[in-house]
Amino acid sequence: MILEVIKVYCRNCGEYIADDMLFCPRCGYQVQRPKKICYYCKNPLKENETICPCCGKSQQIKMSKEDDPYKGYWKKPVLWIILVVLFAGAIFISEYITNHPIKIGETTNNETMKITGKMSNENVYANNQYGGYVVIDETSIYCVKNNKLYVASIDKPNEMKKIIDDCQGYLSIDHDKIYYCDIYDDYYSYDLKTKEKEKILENIYYPVVIDSQLYYQLDEDNESIHRLDLNTKEDKKYNDSTSYDISIDVENEKIYYLSYVDEKYTIKRIGFNGEDDENVYDCHNSVSFVLDDENIYIYDNEKIIKVNKDSKKVKVLKDDLSRGYLNICNDKLIFSHNNLVYVMSKDGKDEKEIYSDLIVSMQSVGNYVVLESYYDRTICILDLNGNKMDLFEQSEIEEFEDLEEV
Repeated sequence: MILEVIKVYCRNCGEYIADDMLFCPRCGYQVQRPKKICYYCKNPLKENETICPCCGKSQQIKMSKEDDPYKGYWKKPVLWIILVVLFAGAIFISEYITNHPIKIGETTNNETMKITGKMSNENVYANNQYGGYVVIDETSIYCVKNNKLYVASIDKPNEMKKIIDDCQGYLSIDHDKIYYCDIYDDYYSYDLKTKEKEKILENIYYPVVIDSQLYYQLDEDNESIHRLDLNTKEDKKYNDSTSYDISIDVENEKIYYLSYVDEKYTIKRIGFNGEDDENVYDCHNSVSFVLDDENIYIYDNEKIIKVNKDSKKVKVLKDDLSRGYLNICNDKLIFSHNNLVYVMSKDGKDEKEIYSDLIVSMQSVGNYVVLESYYDRTICILDLNGNKMDLFEQSEIEEFEDLEEV
């Protein structure tokens, strides 16, 4: 039997995803994986399939006592020698950890961090480029894990309690309401006081709420940018072209976005009045970017650059990089490269390593960075000195949907 090779594209941003990738290389969106695969040829199976349609072998493995390869192992001397060595090693490690307590800059899960600093609008926009799964207000931190929304006090951020099922991310807080997308990209509000949920729109991307104004990309309308007044329900359309990674410059009344036309990425901006649509920076590859009052900071494939909003003057801050994540935290630039996370000034100086691990997302809240590990999907909070604490005390088992038939 010959299996047809099917190309997979990210349902979040349209990027091509190779067969061995678990996450989108551009936006970090998780690729669906099958619950069940063939023991022999690794072909994806439905849950109720007991015969592989590819190799034809049964999935019901039976083993007689005579065939048991581990029969009689407990009688072998080598097994007992190994157990004694492991026991002695465990005692040594336990005494070492007792005599070498955790120091500043290392994991601090036994201590509770208190989140300080405010979360700017620019943090929310940058977070949305990577799923927008964490946000804070004056008293609480909200975080998405395994498609569920949790909340904890900013004084004890690792004591998370679930408040909403079926939550993908793209979080915003405005006027005592938290806004989010479910796994179907439908947009909801949740009143933090009355606990009432309301469906606002269907099938939208990169949503963010500012002063009762919802900015979003409408997928079914040529991926164009819209603004919905949540009070009057008046909807305004801004453009008619592919638009990603929406960021709002409230002070200058501009909407920045990543456009993809003729197989080329360009950072563009358009005025709140729908006029003055213009190119700001032509990218070499797919990018991530974040704003402050004066500049745009862009991770363009192999380099980090700074572009002045007014003059559009370009300055390279860092080069010879691999593609990674970029954000602003406590008036510093945070970026990842080769399984490491660094902090540096907005002029590209005083670079310092603060974290070492492969990550799938980087968020910024107040004076802290929130990272999600690629391997075990642990979500941790990190200060700019490298002190770390897991937001969830125990890793939860991920749930995967059945692989859809093509």
